[in-house]
Amino acid sequence: MDAIEADKPQRLVASTATFGVLKNVFDFVLVTGLTVSVFVTVITATDEDTRIGEFVPIILGTLLFPLTLYLFYVLQAVVKTVKDSLVLRRRQIDGLAHIDSSVGREDDGETKHHKYYPVDLLSRGMEKIRLRYSQAKLSLTFMMHNSCLALIFLDSLKLTLWYLTLVYWHRNDHTEPWDFGDTPLSIYKLHYTSLSVTNTELCLFILGATDIKDVLCAYEFWINVVILPPVTLFVKLLFFRHLEFFHAYWMMGFFIWIKYFLLLDKILNTLCVGLERRVHRTSKIVLGIFLMTSAFASSMYVLQGVHPKTANVSPYIHTLSQYGNFFYFALITFSTVGYGDVTPLTIQSKLVAVCFVVCMLVWIPYEMNNFIQGIESEREVSGHLSSWGAIRSFILLVGDVDPIQLSLFISKIYYAGLKLKIILLTNMSVGTYETQINQAKLLRVALCIVKEDPGINGNVDILHTIKASDAAATFVLSTFKNHYSRKTDTKTVARLISLKKFGISSDSVIIQYCSPIRPQIALRSFGSIVNLYRFKSAIIAKNIKCPGIITLIINLSLTHTSILQQSKGDELYNQYVTGIGKRLLTFEIPESLVGISFETLCFSLYNRYGYVAIGVLHSDSGFRTYQLNPAGEDYIIKQGDRAVLVADSASTTSMEKDVVTSGRNSSVAVRNTMIDMVLQRWATTDVSQQKDGTTNQESTGLNSRRSSIDSNIIAYDTVGRKTPLDANSIVVNSITLACRHVFEEPNRPIMAIVGYSEFVLQLLLYFEELNEFNVILFGREISVKVNVAILQRFKSFLAVIDGDPMTESDVHRAELHKSCYIYVIPSPELNDPEESDTDLDLQTIVTYRHLKTLMQNSMNEPENFNNFHSNIYGLVELYSSSNVAYLDDTMWSAWNVLDKKLDPSLSYIHSVEFSMGQFISDGMLYSVTMNTMFIHEDYALYRIMQDLVSVAGSGSNFRGIEMLPIKDIMLEFNKRTFGQLFNLLFANMKKIAIGLYRVGNGPMENCVICSPAPNFLIRHTDMVR
Repeated sequence: MDAIEADKPQRLVASTATFGVLKNVFDFVLVTGLTVSVFVTVITATDEDTRIGEFVPIILGTLLFPLTLYLFYVLQAVVKTVKDSLVLRRRQIDGLAHIDSSVGREDDGETKHHKYYPVDLLSRGMEKIRLRYSQAKLSLTFMMHNSCLALIFLDSLKLTLWYLTLVYWHRNDHTEPWDFGDTPLSIYKLHYTSLSVTNTELCLFILGATDIKDVLCAYEFWINVVILPPVTLFVKLLFFRHLEFFHAYWMMGFFIWIKYFLLLDKILNTLCVGLERRVHRTSKIVLGIFLMTSAFASSMYVLQGVHPKTANVSPYIHTLSQYGNFFYFALITFSTVGYGDVTPLTIQSKLVAVCFVVCMLVWIPYEMNNFIQGIESEREVSGHLSSWGAIRSFILLVGDVDPIQLSLFISKIYYAGLKLKIILLTNMSVGTYETQINQAKLLRVALCIVKEDPGINGNVDILHTIKASDAAATFVLSTFKNHYSRKTDTKTVARLISLKKFGISSDSVIIQYCSPIRPQIALRSFGSIVNLYRFKSAIIAKNIKCPGIITLIINLSLTHTSILQQSKGDELYNQYVTGIGKRLLTFEIPESLVGISFETLCFSLYNRYGYVAIGVLHSDSGFRTYQLNPAGEDYIIKQGDRAVLVADSASTTSMEKDVVTSGRNSSVAVRNTMIDMVLQRWATTDVSQQKDGTTNQESTGLNSRRSSIDSNIIAYDTVGRKTPLDANSIVVNSITLACRHVFEEPNRPIMAIVGYSEFVLQLLLYFEELNEFNVILFGREISVKVNVAILQRFKSFLAVIDGDPMTESDVHRAELHKSCYIYVIPSPELNDPEESDTDLDLQTIVTYRHLKTLMQNSMNEPENFNNFHSNIYGLVELYSSSNVAYLDDTMWSAWNVLDKKLDPSLSYIHSVEFSMGQFISDGMLYSVTMNTMFIHEDYALYRIMQDLVSVAGSGSNFRGIEMLPIKDIMLEFNKRTFGQLFNLLFANMKKIAIGLYRVGNGPMENCVICSPAPNFLIRHTDMVR
């Protein structure tokens, strides 16, 4: 069974490659056939035209469609920007206000010349071509998915042209064929362009689809196929043998009305999210009847309309009069459910009438039934359980999954190119995931949501229905959304027991907890556990000693690629965006490199490709064990080992091929700065750790050096600890009094928590394990509204100060500016229990902005102005990550580059507070779980992240990421770059640098720089990670 489970990823990759070849063949055959048929139809349309007159309109139509798409895409972007500026009233600036504008010009003065070999140039050229092709295809796919307005515009022009053409059709009786002889040549040429536009639309849709099933199951394919020449050939041979191919194409023009209906229905499904269902259904029924009536009337005019050449009235009036009669009769026919006044006179008209009447006879009751059900009950299923075509594998999500986390799963499958379907079993309403359903439709990811719970008192039979044992991976997920997270995790355990009893393999199960519990439900551990609650506590504690660690870890855990665009006008923004593309991943070390030392591997990967190797996964343990930074241990790369890298996942393919060809004995060229525009943060892994518990000793000379945050501790003039007036009281009026009367060790870093929630108690328990910080709880009437007796167990390092954070006098009295760290959180315990998460976020935003202003004013006072270590580190937490934009007045120049429909889970990426490492939200942590799919090495990445955020005293043998001041590291260069710093640290101190922390110009205005380029200039005030 283990062998079968381990073989799943290989079989998935092979299946993906096979279907990729089939898709390419499918595209080639269809596009070639459609294009050839268009040329044949145009050439045989009329003998009065020249080849140039026939080919030029085709070329114009081919160009007109993508240009129209792009024009409407730009117009929508402009309208969206104007709307955002009017509604949100944000002030746009070209960069981050807190970062010196000279940073973006630091690298301009130094020109780098690199030596390339022909093989390198060829491989890099091919890689760039593939990258440009992928980007072009992604842009095309995105524009096609948002092309409804452009298609309606083009189809409106087609309908107008078709109705103008009807005026030139003549016959005296319905039994006679239409005479097209009076049609001007200009009308023909316009139809050539129209036909080419339709063909280009279909061809681009086929090329942009990722799967054959996506093509065959889309209405865009079938409705355009019916209109285009391949089908008109069949219609001509069956009904209109006397017509030319082009005239048969004219006869099918009424299908544009049906396409109109499908387009408008799609727009309604997109725009009516959040509206009441009955409004959507009513609009759909009214539009459906009107459009289908128009289509029926148009078809009846084509089949049995009469237009004599000798008519006494204007041809336009005559045509409009006859069309109006057919429209009236069609409406009467539909309203009487098939018993109207229309009398089909020909075989063709009788067949068309039967088709329309039957369709409306089925469609109207069906929509009315949906309308009634939409009012009386909610949906229990969205999507289809059955799979066919290329998507036969699926992942199973079980539990009350947060919509943001579901968005992350959808994005991962799309950007990783996985042929996987998502099946979600949840007890939550299907309407909760309306945004995610539309996101899956937009990205064409198969998604099925079933309102069923396999836990206690649930429907266990649903596991048989979906064949849960065949899932490529099963995720049993909890959510932070429920304020009673422990109760939610208890339900997660019940669902896990059901899966275990059902017989699902333990190796394919990932469990996500969001509370302190970690139950052992069997003698042998079942599944891989991801405890986000513990991870959140660790990363917040680590952020005190290593500010900005949150931004670094979240960026490394993201699995998205090719979704962030760069702006040529903003250097800093481009650097930051490039850093977001970095992630923590594993790289299979080629056989040619087996036998080299870890030091050689690390130097080679960095100096040649700019990739940072931080450890090695062991193949002999099935990638369950690993070592982080085994430098200095004489570790030799073994057969099957995998390197743990901080790299761009989109470019590791070319690196892997290049490493294989270079071999272990080849000379390593100077690294080409392929990723030389980064604003990421750096971390230094300082010790080696193996999962059997062995730990390397730290490099000499740095053991006694305190981290940078320790140097920021405020020195208090206290002579010993005095006995408080009330030995059992932890309630004081200021930090000074807390240091004198409460804290056992007053010289420790002080963390001020503004607000109170259930999570604070668990965070204090974690701090009790660490025994490294002193904590101040500050809030309005906090000593009254919170049970202080429970907090007495932490009295050795905890003090409580009553005060309103919105009152300046209370803030100054509490001396919050003397703390090293300020953590502002939503406070449901201190506010009205009926307040929503949005209300709590609003209050937190206002409180944070107020405190930040006060801290800036306080630290800018003369006695603190020139103190380099007076920069306070802060952190703010919000329930909704999308509200981060309101924390600061500044914004990135391209803040809205991410479409929320494309991925609503990354709304915080372009925020200033996140770029500074001063923002956290529960939804951000879900990305950590996304790296645990399928195989053991993926789960090892989660454990590695746990080690990176570990703090001394937390029970881990690894001390995690630490921060060193640049001024303490001597560099013998005039212009010091990060590449020089990396090589110096690794060669002399066995440290691996992965980021920088740049101290800002003012308090709480710092900057996280993630994985910068080797030629990035550093400052003496920077701190390396």
